[in-house]
Amino acid sequence: MSTLFTPDQVVTGRRRFHIFMSFNVLAFSILTGNVISVFALELGVNNTYIGLLQSFMHLSMVFLIVGRALMQRMSYVRVFAVGWLIRYVFASLLLLIPLVPGRDDAAGIAGVIILVAMGGFHVFRGVGLAGQVPIVGGLASGADRGRFLSVNSVLANGIALIGGLVIALLLGRDAPLQRFIYFFAFAILCGYVSVFQVWKLPEPRRSAEATFASFLSDIRSVASDVRLRRFLTYLVFFALAMSVSAAFLVVISKRVFGLPDNFTILLVAIGNFGAVASGLLNRRLIDRLGPKPLVVFYQLTALIVTLFIVAVVARATGPGHAIMVVAFFFSAASQSGLFVAGQAYYFSLYAEQKHANLGLLYSLVNGVVGTVASYSGGVLLDAFEARYALPDAIRRLFLILAAVTTVALVLAWSLPLEGQRQSRMRRRLRALLIVLRRGASRGGASRGGASRGE
Repeated sequence: MSTLFTPDQVVTGRRRFHIFMSFNVLAFSILTGNVISVFALELGVNNTYIGLLQSFMHLSMVFLIVGRALMQRMSYVRVFAVGWLIRYVFASLLLLIPLVPGRDDAAGIAGVIILVAMGGFHVFRGVGLAGQVPIVGGLASGADRGRFLSVNSVLANGIALIGGLVIALLLGRDAPLQRFIYFFAFAILCGYVSVFQVWKLPEPRRSAEATFASFLSDIRSVASDVRLRRFLTYLVFFALAMSVSAAFLVVISKRVFGLPDNFTILLVAIGNFGAVASGLLNRRLIDRLGPKPLVVFYQLTALIVTLFIVAVVARATGPGHAIMVVAFFFSAASQSGLFVAGQAYYFSLYAEQKHANLGLLYSLVNGVVGTVASYSGGVLLDAFEARYALPDAIRRLFLILAAVTTVALVLAWSLPLEGQRQSRMRRRLRALLIVLRRGASRGGASRGGASRGE
């Protein structure tokens, strides 16, 4: 039972949040990720630029601390809504790119506009997220916490999946830059609609924990909590590997295999399909088995995907379309699954009253590591490319990621279970494998007939 909302507020709040998320996901999937990266690559940017551009997504987590300071003077909903409004004002700068005069440095000016627009977009995303964290924390409380988070994941990735398919169909094989601008304009409109929905969310009851002093106090308490300390150590390695991998899959698609624009955008939809699959798996199993077995399962999947990329890029030949479909599907499935299962594990370690403070700590660690890793990955890839052919440069980068992911897997396995022994962890993993095998065997015999609309 939530102590931040009444039962009626939980019901209406979840519904409003799902409406907000539907519009926001459409906007976010167009303005970030592969779409903006492909647009930038068409302007002729290098790997360091792509790394910097992708690092902004993680930088937003760092600016949660600014939003937390504003929450001392403003309501949670107001901080959330104002941050979201300003971020889409910054995104609107993208619509100025067609006005850049046709000079020799036009591509450079457009590149600067993208950095300013996306930098502001993600900075104020972080400010707004500070208000979102306690709202979602209150809505996600109770015995069905894992189910609520999984439904959010399935809904968000399902909408992004449909949006990616539509964009790929409308974009074309070698789209003119003006066509990208039309998509950006549509995304910005959806963003403003999502801001309107934020204002309708219920305001959580204030907690005595929601002060900066209590935030510092909770951080000090983490130092003596083995469970949290181990999880945050794991989070560092997880964020390091995942942020670099996600940033440069699009570079492999465009520059190694030479795939067209529309197929590279279609890969976003393929990735979201993988994320939906992991969300459905989480929804079925996370409250039954607990989050830790799923964290280990998805981390192992991430390692296999990384080694797969190392193997196929080394030759830089073969069916590029099929290779990238496999890479994007399982990469997104493992990343989305790890995010949901890892968050469920983390939130289960402490009382709801501390969600705002320690949830902020989670985001700060994730943000700082992801920002540094994404940018450093671009610099490192450019350094490798200066000495080796691009496929070999990427192979070396992903070999490093494979080593980091291996460390993350070991750390995930060593995460403590509350009052439980490691043998129970093995039983849970065996139960997970049994469920997966049964699901696969039933799928062929009763395809479509066993669905209950979940």
